[in-house]
Amino acid sequence: MQPAVSPSFNNGQLELLKILSRELSEEELLALRRLLGQFFAQRATEAMGKVWDENGWTNETMTQMLNTKMRKQL
Repeated sequence: MQPAVSPSFNNGQLELLKILSRELSEEELLALRRLLGQFFAQRATEAMGKVWDENGWTNETMTQMLNTKMRKQL
């Protein structure tokens, strides 16, 4: 029988709670944090690659963006 779970958890959180139902050592916790960081960094890199390709950006485009004030005044 599945334990009752708060409906405020998303599917990822629920899965992690099931997987991590035992106490982790500090070493294991650090390794898990690194793994999750790498996972989300990879996702962000892939998303930015898609935006880069969709916009036809080049290294020159990035240089121009770096040297342009792009913030809007509120």
